[in-house]
Amino acid sequence: MARKNESFTQKVKNEIINVKDTNLCCQRAELAAIIHLRGFITMQGKVPVLHIMIDSNAVARYVFKLIKELVMTAPEVLHQKNREQPHSRFIVKVSDEAAVKKILGYLGVKEKDVFMGIPQVNEELLRDHCCQRSYSRGAFLAGGSLNSPDAEYHLEIYSEYEVYAHSLAELLKVFGLQVKFRQRSNGYYVYTKNAESVIEFLRIIKAHPSLLYMEDKRVMKSLKNHTNRMVNCETANIDKVSEAAHRQLQSIETIERMVGLSHLSPSLRMAAEARRNYPEVSLSELAQLIEPPVSKSGMSYRMRRINKIAEDLEKH
Repeated sequence: MARKNESFTQKVKNEIINVKDTNLCCQRAELAAIIHLRGFITMQGKVPVLHIMIDSNAVARYVFKLIKELVMTAPEVLHQKNREQPHSRFIVKVSDEAAVKKILGYLGVKEKDVFMGIPQVNEELLRDHCCQRSYSRGAFLAGGSLNSPDAEYHLEIYSEYEVYAHSLAELLKVFGLQVKFRQRSNGYYVYTKNAESVIEFLRIIKAHPSLLYMEDKRVMKSLKNHTNRMVNCETANIDKVSEAAHRQLQSIETIERMVGLSHLSPSLRMAAEARRNYPEVSLSELAQLIEPPVSKSGMSYRMRRINKIAEDLEKH
């Protein structure tokens, strides 16, 4: 995504890392989502080492604090630069064997399975509604991206692993979000372009300032679109009135040139003179300018008769 879109994404992430979950189960669910989407296990001898790839310094610090509080061990935070990529990446690394095993326990991973990578989502992590919200928060922190409200609505969450992207999509559907799943060359994405779903997601992850900002922008967009539609409709009506009046004036000129307006009936002659005097007004306004006033349909009938008389004169 464009840099300005990433800046709005970072704004949202900065908001939610300052709204900390206090429940231990929710903290575990949040950390689980981060590890699921961006974590991987390597082995140093027989000791498992956990690595978590993070694209933001602020989020990396948040993950550092989260792990420290949950397993009472301070992980390493490594800064990784890549000339082929415009942004730096950070690696949160947990090398302490006891801490890794404790985290794997949160994820429902048995020690004998660590060589298999991190398996499917542990259902116990997402048993409660509050934990489902926290898992969604962690997923956005790990791989989320959100367009600026000034652009089109587009929320997406990236995962290197298909199984977790599918699980996340199913979880967000539980909240009623209209999300889709797709694969790209670099991984898997859960995304939505539905405005209601984007706004509801911000409510789920407790990004309340951005939620209010986006709602405000949405109202302004709606008002602007409504105003544009009204202006376009009014312009179309003006064009229609102008075109009809121009044709009526041409018919009146034809009749006067060929036989004179005196050959018209009194009611038609009155309508013709009124149109010449007020060429810019609509039929309904013109109908009220003659004496006695008539209905719009009555004036429309008279103008159709004038047009028909002019057409017949031109044929002969």
